[in-house]
Amino acid sequence: MFVPTEQVLAEDADAFIKTIRPYFLVYQIPLGFGVIEASIASSESALKKQNGCNAYMEEQPDQVKRDLAHQQERLAEQFKNEPLIWESLLPIRKASAEEAVKAAHMTMLHVGGPAYLRKSHPARRLREAYFLVNLTPTIRHLDKMIQITSNEAIN
Repeated sequence: MFVPTEQVLAEDADAFIKTIRPYFLVYQIPLGFGVIEASIASSESALKKQNGCNAYMEEQPDQVKRDLAHQQERLAEQFKNEPLIWESLLPIRKASAEEAVKAAHMTMLHVGGPAYLRKSHPARRLREAYFLVNLTPTIRHLDKMIQITSNEAIN
């Protein structure tokens, strides 16, 4: 199949992938942050439900806020590197997806029964969080890449 020259992005695909890979990851991380922020807001709006019994639950919005702030600081630190280093972004991308699932789950519990309605915001966020876990690179791919890069660093 003939590809016109103006449509060729790179002659060396491996070099091109190394160039775009960190930006591909860095654009996905805020998706997780957004799910986390929206989950925190939903959970906070439900704190007084059921006569305040949400205050006794193990997972609380304040802890999720602190975890999110830590992840945001880790990401901001990466922008001090030029060019971005994709190996350093892998754990942050993984954490953003895992924390999104954790935050969405917390919200489902804090909101209670109404959260399980198919069109509810918490139910949608839970689906979005699972999408982030399965979005390429998936959690299992991230685990593989993290393991490979850490083994390469050791050798």
